Amino acid sequence: MTAAVEKTLSSGVLSAVLVASDLEQILDAAMCGVRVVGTALPATLARKSKALVVKLSGWDSPDGAAVNMEDEYKIIAGCISLDDNAFTRDASPLVEGCSCLACSNHTRAYIHHLINAHEILAEILLFIHNLHHLLKMFEQISHAAKVENTKTFQEFIEKQL
Repeated sequence: MTAAVEKTLSSGVLSAVLVASDLEQILDAAMCGVRVVGTALPATLARKSKALVVKLSGWDSPDGAAVNMEDEYKIIAGCISLDDNAFTRDASPLVEGCSCLACSNHTRAYIHHLINAHEILAEILLFIHNLHHLLKMFEQISHAAKVENTKTFQEFIEKQL
């Protein structure tokens, strides 16, 4: 996908990616300078009981290359699946330090319970979190572009996918 996006951008045409189905496609498009990225990823992940947990901070520090996430064994493609029984008694937020409504007010165990009880609130909370996390990722991409360090950011994120 990256080569096709770069070819379009080099022609000087304002471009957009209308359908990006995973974090890697979104990241590739943004790194190539695409300004508009359409995606249903936050809703798609929420419907699958998944929460984005990609670490977004620390990429610009000297030791930023070392990605150390406490839940590494549960993370697949930058997400955790909250329908897993491992979250039954997990009193931590979806992502430590996240300021979204879901992380500020609810635990992984509670969202796991909502999923098992087939409550629509689980999907709503996961959507809120996933959208918030994706927007924070775009903020970091913008920051990386301003300091001309997008390659480091991209490598930092890709190590987690």
